[in-house]
Amino acid sequence: MFLIIIDALLAAVFEIVLEFVLGIVGEFLLEYGLDKLGEKISSRSGIYELLVIIGHGFFGVVLGIGSTYIYSDTVIEDQALKIANFIVMPLIFGFSTCLVSWLLERSTTDRRIFQFSEFVAGVVFGITYIAARALTHM
Repeated sequence: MFLIIIDALLAAVFEIVLEFVLGIVGEFLLEYGLDKLGEKISSRSGIYELLVIIGHGFFGVVLGIGSTYIYSDTVIEDQALKIANFIVMPLIFGFSTCLVSWLLERSTTDRRIFQFSEFVAGVVFGITYIAARALTHM
């Protein structure tokens, strides 16, 4: 009985860590691409920020559906843990987007780590990523 609980707990932790790592790698690639696009467009205009949010949402859906083919089994079966995952992971993705953007731009500009528009884009990415995974499991 004890080993079954430990096995389920480790599987849930593995799923959460794998989702997080896959999301961070995806966000890094997206931010790098958007950074290159920002060189062509004024990087602080309203159009650029809208494109960033739409791009994060679209990429979240694509990566969420794609990740279902990498690991299709849902380990978290408890409804409360699923809700907690849906709330916490987008916030983590929001903060990680700010961090990745800061790391990419820190050599060229002197800027703060937290940028609200980048945080919102990361949250949009997280929500669409998790929603796409959830909808492909139905």
